[in-house]
Amino acid sequence: MRIFVIGGGYVGLTTGICLAYVGHDVCIVERDQTKIGLLLDGMLPIYEPGLDQVWHSCSDRVVFRDHVSHEVANSDLIVIAVGTPSTSDGDADLTDLFAAVSELRNKLNPKKDYVVAIKSTVPVGTNRILSARYSSLSQGGKIFYASNPEFLREASTVFDMLYPSRIVIGARDSFVVEVLRQCYEPILS
Repeated sequence: MRIFVIGGGYVGLTTGICLAYVGHDVCIVERDQTKIGLLLDGMLPIYEPGLDQVWHSCSDRVVFRDHVSHEVANSDLIVIAVGTPSTSDGDADLTDLFAAVSELRNKLNPKKDYVVAIKSTVPVGTNRILSARYSSLSQGGKIFYASNPEFLREASTVFDMLYPSRIVIGARDSFVVEVLRQCYEPILS
């Protein structure tokens, strides 16, 4: 599969590298210039045991970008793993999530359907909001959203990603679940 990951932080980077390790072609977008600089120089901006070795064993299947490129139009799955920090009143700040979805819509083939898996921590109902605001593309294509929360523990994210205790998928359409099943099939086999 061709997988496009928006967000090269702890979750997005680990997810993307591990998905490349099991055989997928992955593009990871990270806007932070310090982080993307390190990645382009072959260094990880985070320390996670084993991640460096996994990355270097599959580096031919991982590319990094500092923006949502037109490569996203050819993806089989888009994963969003951007930060959603708490606001002063305890709600999740979804600014980066909405910005990521808005930006990627401008790069998609308007005639094609896409599956977007949300790994970011978001409140219940966020996919419904995303669907209402950002589901239709200009020439009949659609974006279908799924919740795919992460269960990664610091210092064991590689293990947790490659040997998960559970994979949770929340989606309204069975074909969306099938796309995510195909993504995780090498891990579950």
